[in-house]
Parts: sequence; structure tokens; C-alpha cells
Amino acid sequence: MSKSFSAKDLERLLSDIDRQPTWREEASRCADYYDGKQLEPDVVAAMKERGQPVLIHNLIGPTIDGVLGMEAKTRQSFMVRAENDENLQVAEALNEEVSEMARMTNVDRAIADAFAGQIKTGLGWVEVNRSSDEFEYPYQSNYVHRDEIWWDWHSKAPDLHDARWLLRRRWLDEDEAAAFFPKHRDLIKYAAGGWANALATLEMQTRPQLMSAYQDYADNQWREDELFDTDRHRVRVHEVYYRVFERGLVMRMPDGRRVRFERNNPMHVAVVNAGHAELVNAPYKRMYQAWYIGPHLIYQGPSQHPHNNFPYVPFWGFREDTTNVPYGLIRRMLSPQDEVNFRRSKLTYLLNSKRIIKDDDATAMSDQDLIDEVNRPDGVVTLNKDRKNVEHRGFWVETESGIAVQQFQIMQDAKQNIQDCGGVFSAMLGQESNATSGVAIHGLIEQGSTTMAELFDNYRFARQKVGELMLAFKVQEIGRQPRRVMVNVNKPEPTAAIDLNQITLNEQGQQVISNDVMRTKASVVLDDIVNTPGYRAHLTQRMMELVQTLPPNLQAAVIDLVIMSTDVPKKDEFIKRIRRATGIGVNPEDMSEEERTQWQQQQQTQAMQNQLAMQELQTKIAGLEADAKRKLAAASKDEAAAQSQAVKDELTEAQTLKVLGELKQLTDRLQGSAFLQAGHNMPAPQPQLLPQ
Repeated sequence: MSKSFSAKDLERLLSDIDRQPTWREEASRCADYYDGKQLEPDVVAAMKERGQPVLIHNLIGPTIDGVLGMEAKTRQSFMVRAENDENLQVAEALNEEVSEMARMTNVDRAIADAFAGQIKTGLGWVEVNRSSDEFEYPYQSNYVHRDEIWWDWHSKAPDLHDARWLLRRRWLDEDEAAAFFPKHRDLIKYAAGGWANALATLEMQTRPQLMSAYQDYADNQWREDELFDTDRHRVRVHEVYYRVFERGLVMRMPDGRRVRFERNNPMHVAVVNAGHAELVNAPYKRMYQAWYIGPHLIYQGPSQHPHNNFPYVPFWGFREDTTNVPYGLIRRMLSPQDEVNFRRSKLTYLLNSKRIIKDDDATAMSDQDLIDEVNRPDGVVTLNKDRKNVEHRGFWVETESGIAVQQFQIMQDAKQNIQDCGGVFSAMLGQESNATSGVAIHGLIEQGSTTMAELFDNYRFARQKVGELMLAFKVQEIGRQPRRVMVNVNKPEPTAAIDLNQITLNEQGQQVISNDVMRTKASVVLDDIVNTPGYRAHLTQRMMELVQTLPPNLQAAVIDLVIMSTDVPKKDEFIKRIRRATGIGVNPEDMSEEERTQWQQQQQTQAMQNQLAMQELQTKIAGLEADAKRKLAAASKDEAAAQSQAVKDELTEAQTLKVLGELKQLTDRLQGSAFLQAGHNMPAPQPQLLPQ
């Protein structure tokens, strides 16, 4: 494709569309089955002709509603996450901006509708674009029906980043189209009227542009009902987005960003001359767009969106392997649903039908009168008294109760097959099942979630892409303009202000931009915390059980976090009062003047009490230290006295031993002298035996 997109290019796209697989009829049939329109007109006519009741037992609807409810119960919020620590504040501010955009554009509603299309028919679309009404919010998020959008069928990527083109075809009223394209107001007027009597007007004869537009209308090969609606004065608008491969100069920034070099941009030239970027010649894809009203070109040029993607995000269900045809859960349920309807109608027909066996002369009534009388609960049949077969049985009525039982059993199997084919179990729908314990029921729910993992994985991927488009619009809106973003507004957390694109001076005295939005590397992810009432109730219960196991002083410190997970009325005021009472997490800026004064007085009083308590504690500690010193001194004195007495006792003992030794020596000398004096009178010593 080239940059210029002519009417011939549009015709080639439409021819390509005609050659694509015909899957939209089946998708519409699946949507009809969800809505209860499950019988074709010819089938209804045949059933009425046989006298068979026309019954529709829609089991697909509640089953699909259960899956749609899972999306509402597990919905996750957008979160802008910085890719490095330098951009944390910018990411936090952008997260606040994206959250505001999601809230104001009701993007959750648009995504829910697209998810419904994904589950029912296999495809849904969400548009993220600027609002065309100056008095509304600047942006809009809308659900787009599948029959309005066609795309390059050779694309394989789920986000269509490899698709060469995308086309949206829709009807616009004459005044609406004229408001969007004021320069082509006259052309739109004639096109909405089908160019009736256009050549007879003086305006056509004096304006060459209108004559050229009329010639385009006369030369095209399209059907008129595809171009305009003369009854309501509407025109068919073709909105085409197409990618063109170009080759040019690209700036490689030091932080990894890639920017297309523009020679007329002084900033680009200055960055390259200063050596802050590497200039390379490389190929790249660039998005263009074109608007056509019928065969008439209204606008053509580069895409007006701040990103290089289509403004429409697809929500895929399943896709066929060979043809890439999208389909949803309902396609698997069509055959069981048809069987349920047929068996139920057949069963009712059999239970209400009676077979009459009779002789020709059994009654005097006509066959139709006899049938009517037999089918009445209070019917009376009078037998012919002159009938020939009087002794034998010539009249009786039969019913097919045995076949009805078989039909009922087959119908029950078909009803179960609807949930089995879709992977949706009764426990997931809140219905009774064979599982009786809580563990078994939880296992069935987890098994059902596993069978639909591909669907929900595609859903989360598409939802994240919607958030990325929203982030691109917000980054373009802020640009280089200074902006102050308040975070944690109307939340229990302290409110803070983040200044974006602020000019400051660095250490060298040079002007730099702090919190530069255009240079920030951030991406959109889905919050890990599911923001639904059911999940919050479960989380609150778990947190309460955890808090009860903590000591009392720690329970008071975390009770505000427990209240944050609840849905109690006036939750924010509840948390603020708890924090004021505990003094944990209090932000004086969120208080009124009176509340701030009261809080400051309480803080001063508490500080004085803490100071007095500290002084009292210090006095007690000083007294205890003095008492301990006295006791230590007394203990030291007693120990010294004890040691002195011990020394004296040892000296006395030593002296005593010395005296005893001297006394023993004196005794021995005295005994020796006596022995010498009386030795000749003493007997001779006797030998003694040594101990063995």
C-alpha cells in the first residue's frame, strides 16, 4: 500500500472482504440462540402443521450468563507501572490520569459488552478515541459491533499488529456527517438524497468539485443500498486505517527509545547535533487513515491517533486453526440445544397424543369429533349400539408412555451436554451438583475456570491493550506542559501532589525537566488485586482471621488496613477516625482547620504526657541505679571483710601448726633423753610382721 489511498484501493479492500470466509451468519445465529430465537420459520411452520407444540427451552442463556458473571466478579483495574526507579512518580501520576479516564469513559461497560461478544460469537471490539462532542469528556470508550469492522484476514497476531489494514463501515445521518466534515456539506447533502435531480440544479453546474463527485458516483459499481439511505437521509461511511512501510531516518535515544527524525523539528536537529542520539536509516511501519462517503474521498493522511496501532481492540474467543474464523462458546452448544428443544416438543406431543383404534361402525361420530372428544379430559364417547362387533373389542385408545420415557431420558442427557460442551459446571452457576463437600464444589469451580483459561487469557490481553491506548492519549495530552496531579484523592492514604514536566536546575546549574512525561518509560498492566465486592468480602474475612491471631497492641496498628478492604458505609471517615485515635497514618493536610487544631492539641497533650512518663521512668531508673550501687558497695565491703577474716584464720592456723610442730619436736627430745637414762632396764624390742 502507498500513502495515497484511492477509490480503487477501497474497491480492492471490499473485494478482499467478499473473499473472506462467511462466518458472520453463524455468529449471528449463535447470538440469536442466546436471545431465545432458536427455531427457523420453516421449522415452526412444519411443527404447527403436524400439530406439534412449538417449545423453546433456552439453556444456553443461563449458561452464558454464568460465564459473563465471572468476568464481572474478577474484573481488574488498570495500573501504570514504571520500567525503572527513576520514573516511579511519573508512573504514579499517569496511573491516576488513566484511572480517571477509565472512570469517565465507562470503559468497564464497553469491555464487558466486548467480552459478551467474545463469549457468544467469538469476537467483540472496543474503540478508544477522542470524543467528537466538545461538551463531553475529551475521550470515549465504546463497544463496536462485529458487523461494522473488517480486517486483513492474513493477520495472525491477536492485537492485529501485523495486519495491513482495518475497515469500519457504518451509517451516519446527514446532519451528523456534515458536522464531522463541514467542508463537504454539499456533497453529503446530495449523497444522502441519492443524487436525485442533481444535474438539474444550478449549484451542480457551477461547482466542478460537485460534478466530479457525481461522476465518481455514476462510475462506481456498488449497489445503491450500500451507498445511501434516501428514506432517512443517511450515508455509508468507510473509515480505513492502513499501514505503510517506509524507510527514513530514526533517532536512537540513549534510554532505548526510537523517534522518527523530522528535519523541520529544531529539537530533533539540536539533539542529533549535540550527539545525544544516533541517527540511522531504517525501515518502519507508519499508520495512515482515510475516510470515504460511498466512493467519495473525504480525508486522507497520517493517523491522528497518538500511537501506531488501530484504535479498535479485538476481543477474541476461539479461532479455527486452518481458517482463523472466530467462534465462541455457543457454537459448541448449538446441537445439544436443538436436541433439547426437539425432545421437549416431541415429549409434550407424545404425552398429549392418543391413538384411536376402532371399527367403522364403532361410533356414530365423525373422526374429527371423536378426536376432539377423546382429547378432552371430560370427553364422552357414545358407542354405536347397532355395531356389528358387539362381543369383541371394537374401540379403544392407546398412549405412547413407553416412548415418552425414552424421550425424557434423551432430553436430560442433552441438557447435561450443553454444560459439558461449554466446560461450564453446575457448581459455577450456583446450581445443585453431585458434589456435596466444599472442597469438591471448589474443585469443580476450579476445573471450570481451567477449561475457560484460553478465553480469559484472551480477555486479559485485550483489556491490557485497551489500557495502553488510553495511556497513549494521556501522554499526548500532557506532553511537555507542566501539570500537577493529585494522587490518593478521597482515599484513606495521605494525599500527595506530583508535579510533572517541572523545569529545575541540576548540580551544574543547567535547566532540566524533572518528571518528564515524554521520556518516561512506562506500561499498562492489570492490577494483581481483583476489585470486586465478592473478592473484598473474602479478603476481609481472611484478614480478620489473621488479625485475631496478633497481640492486642498489633491489632490496633493494622485495624485500619482491615477496614480498607470492606464495603462499609462511610469507610473513609471510619478509617480516618481510627487513625486519629491510634495516631498511625494521620495526614494533617486532609483535616479541616478545627480538626487540625484539635489534633495538634491532642498531639501536644500526648507529647507532654509522654515527656512526664519519660521523666518518671528516668527517675525510677536513677533510683534503681543508686540502690543497686549501694547494695554493690555493701556487698563489696562484706566480701572484703570476709576475705580479711579468712586471711587471719589462715595465719592463726599456720601459727598453731608451727607451735604443734615445735611441741612435738620437744616431746621427742624429752622421750629420747628418758630412753637413754633407762635403756639398760628396758626389754629388747620384738620383731613385728609387716602387713601383707
